Amino acid sequence: MQPDLKTLWKNYDHYFTRKRNYRYWLVIVNNRFESIYSVFLYMQPVKKKLVRSYELIHFRNDQPALYQTMMANIREHSHLDIIYRDTRHLVHPGQDITVDQQHGHYHHSRMSNWQPSEISQHPND
Repeated sequence: MQPDLKTLWKNYDHYFTRKRNYRYWLVIVNNRFESIYSVFLYMQPVKKKLVRSYELIHFRNDQPALYQTMMANIREHSHLDIIYRDTRHLVHPGQDITVDQQHGHYHHSRMSNWQPSEISQHPND
């Protein structure tokens, strides 16, 4: 199925609001789990940690010519930085997050001490 370029640019214009003191960039993800490429627009207020992302479009990743066409169109119409990611190389953020004051979790997570039960609760065991 051919992705609709009108949909891509409609979403791009909707989410790329060009607000002052915001940083914008594009992220192209090769999602090998779902066999698609996804194009995201990321935005971040200057001097803030909060990052928002919006999916602009996704398309099948089994057609190299389609990928080249989409990327050429994106580079032609957008001058934002582009970051490429691949789900084959997932990266751990460094440390497990147990306290997250940005999202309202001001205490240690119970999952940080979680251990599997010695007695299986699965009905097929």
